[in-house]
Amino acid sequence: MELTVYQGIGVIITITAVVSFINKRFFRLHPTIGVMLAGLAVAVGVVVAGLFDPRIPDTARNWMNGLQFNELVLNCMLGFLLFSGSLHVDMNMLKQRGWPIGVFALAGVVGTAFIVAFALHALSNVFGLGLNFLHCLLFGALISPTDPIAVLAILKQVGAPKDLEIDVSGESLFNDGVGVVMFLVVVHLLTGQNVSVPGVIGLFVLEAAGGVGLGMVYGFLGSRLIRLAGEARVGVLITLTIASGGFLLANALHASGALAMVVAGVMVGNRENWLDSPSRLALDEFWEVIDEVGNAILFVLVGLEILVVRGEWLPERSSCLLAGALAIPVVLLARAGSLIVPLSLLRLKWKFHRNTLAIFTWGGLRGGLPFAMALCVPPASEQIAKYHASPDQILNRPMILTMTYFVVAFSIIVQGLTIKPLIRQSVEKESAQT
Repeated sequence: MELTVYQGIGVIITITAVVSFINKRFFRLHPTIGVMLAGLAVAVGVVVAGLFDPRIPDTARNWMNGLQFNELVLNCMLGFLLFSGSLHVDMNMLKQRGWPIGVFALAGVVGTAFIVAFALHALSNVFGLGLNFLHCLLFGALISPTDPIAVLAILKQVGAPKDLEIDVSGESLFNDGVGVVMFLVVVHLLTGQNVSVPGVIGLFVLEAAGGVGLGMVYGFLGSRLIRLAGEARVGVLITLTIASGGFLLANALHASGALAMVVAGVMVGNRENWLDSPSRLALDEFWEVIDEVGNAILFVLVGLEILVVRGEWLPERSSCLLAGALAIPVVLLARAGSLIVPLSLLRLKWKFHRNTLAIFTWGGLRGGLPFAMALCVPPASEQIAKYHASPDQILNRPMILTMTYFVVAFSIIVQGLTIKPLIRQSVEKESAQT
């Protein structure tokens, strides 16, 4: 039995509603962590049911494949989630901390990607995993972007200073855009396009600068039109147009739609003098619902995607599991290593809190974006037919999916459940010393 798109959406929304209620009523975990664990539990239940009827996990996996998670996230949900996430970023604080945020976003993605690539390539040679350097760099690029949702909620709960909040939220919002750009650059390298250094740099600059430029245009025009409309419902429709049509247009023009949404969201969200009170209230309430519902659906899907990963393991399950286990410490150490030098240099001019590096590292949770990019890796047969890849060039899709899922699951479950004591301890020590 195959589900239609509408039926598939209905099933996912129903699952999300049920697990969100159960989490809220009984477990009271942060929604991101709770629904991810619930989605994972549902997937485990499907696997267990498969012991009695093997058709059940096969059917569920086919349903998940039919949803096309990567298309759903990269071409639809990403624009809405980044726009909604950036609406409440304080532009004045963003300007004050602009340099640190920009440096962290760039170093946190590019630095992490290269450190992951070198370390993973070395480990691949030691353990015979068969990953060449560019394959490791692709994994490094897609795993670098972080998701601030759970960490920001904890920062607010414990009363963390505003500059720490803006550093975490700003770096995470912008590193999503930088991560997508770098992923596309590595894909161009792997497919033989723009392989020269100037070509790669030019592509990176074009994507990033184009995204920022379009975001400024969207933000300016959107704010003006909302003010001229003078009606809350029209204002909501205008912002929906930015997050959907504007996102698609940016990608069609080979600019970064992710960066465009972040910039546009910050500009629209900080134009209080251009928005009357009813429009402002309507926008805030509408996009708060979009943000919460969208993230709940996204993380339920992340939990359920273990069914897809499990289906990719055979016949090299042991190698995939080993690669996944190795990827977790590699990514954590790479994240810390990419930020320690920039943070040390920035401390010469800017003030940072005692455990900033630890919070950025352990609080660097991964969400649906890395897994969506990993799912863009085509099967080996398609790589040969479409890109004429030779045997040594073929990307190991099962291994990349497994490594990505292990890192994402570990970050949400383990890091997400243990980051609160670290942040609280840091804030208490800072308060005691002042």
